[in-house]
Amino acid sequence: MRESTRADLPPLRFTFVIGRYGAEILGGGEKHARDVAERLAGRGHDVRVLTTCATSYATWSNDLRIGRSTLSGVEIVRAPVLIGRLRPFDDVTKWLASQLRGVRALGRLWAVAQGPTVPSLLDRLPAEAASRDLLVFFSLLSGLTFNGLARVGQKSALVPLVHEEPPIYTRIARETLARPAALLVNTEEEWRRIARVTGGAAAPGAVVAVGREEPAPVDPAFAPPTRRPYLLILGRAGKTRPMISVWRALQARTDLPPIELAGGRRAAWSEVELVTVGEPSAMYARLPNVTQLEFVDDRTRWQLVRGATALVNPSRYESLSLVLLEAWSCGLPVVVNRRCDVTVGQCRRSGGGIAIDFDDPARGAIALAEGLASLDKRAAMGAGGDAYTRARYDWDRVLDAYEATARATRDGAPMREAIARWAPEAAGDE
Repeated sequence: MRESTRADLPPLRFTFVIGRYGAEILGGGEKHARDVAERLAGRGHDVRVLTTCATSYATWSNDLRIGRSTLSGVEIVRAPVLIGRLRPFDDVTKWLASQLRGVRALGRLWAVAQGPTVPSLLDRLPAEAASRDLLVFFSLLSGLTFNGLARVGQKSALVPLVHEEPPIYTRIARETLARPAALLVNTEEEWRRIARVTGGAAAPGAVVAVGREEPAPVDPAFAPPTRRPYLLILGRAGKTRPMISVWRALQARTDLPPIELAGGRRAAWSEVELVTVGEPSAMYARLPNVTQLEFVDDRTRWQLVRGATALVNPSRYESLSLVLLEAWSCGLPVVVNRRCDVTVGQCRRSGGGIAIDFDDPARGAIALAEGLASLDKRAAMGAGGDAYTRARYDWDRVLDAYEATARATRDGAPMREAIARWAPEAAGDE
């Protein structure tokens, strides 16, 4: 990857706006933002992040210190949250806004209820837009995005992280998708969803996503959490909940095909472990053959991925799924939810995994066991995923897109022409 911008071109000035940011923040969108910001800084650009003092999206409480800091070449400016998440009012207003989609006031009420409300950050945005080349907002469904984009308009880009859920059809969401100069989306499926939501009235789009991360090498000294073969789940407990019933069904049945292992060995499902990484859950604690590791460092995560039989992402709500890309970069097959069009599309294009029905645990258990039984089939899926990430997820391509967007907003150039190279209709992956 190119480590600095060309010497004959001046550095660009980027400001990222996101609710949570930092080394202590775990989450797909947050990691996405940090990876892009740090790599832009590595190219020699001036990169700043405006964020809150919160570490938890569930409360938006002020856990971190107000003020400035620097992380991996990126300036971080933290502002205090005035109003955090208002439970249970946020769920009530979310439901109302989703039912009465055309009522703008309900959408705005929901935006306040879910938070975060950060007046000092929002007040800073007009001056920031005047002095910077591009403001990049992360996540459509955020009070910062709804209110912030309205203040900066065409000096901005939005990484919407849109998946299929009722609030994206609200009036406030549709209007917000039209405000920035560009939408930097993750997949073709996400772009089609945005086009459907907005009736084609969205801002110009580009399929950008992220670049491939090279996995850490195998560490011979690493001690896995179990001596058994294991399936791996990475992520928040709420997103992984569909696996609970499927795992219970897998463990209860004795007629499922065993998993073929190296050396001609086979393992019945009663000998297979499920390893979860992330938020612990009492629901998993009640299941047999489950190990919960909570949060781990990058080194441990890579070794866990390398040692797994397969990675499972049972979530229905994804705009990309970074954990799939990590698994595939290690040559690991994946299991996804057939009701998530994004991850199903990723598996279809790559050949890197199987999609099962998590809503029908009995059928899902059979499909999972049959899909992962063959050692050769798992190896072929892992190789397909690896080749797919190498061909598609290139950091130079990603960073070039951010630079092209920033130059267009800086120079007042036509955005569609500036980002035509990344236009969804030219992706050619369908």
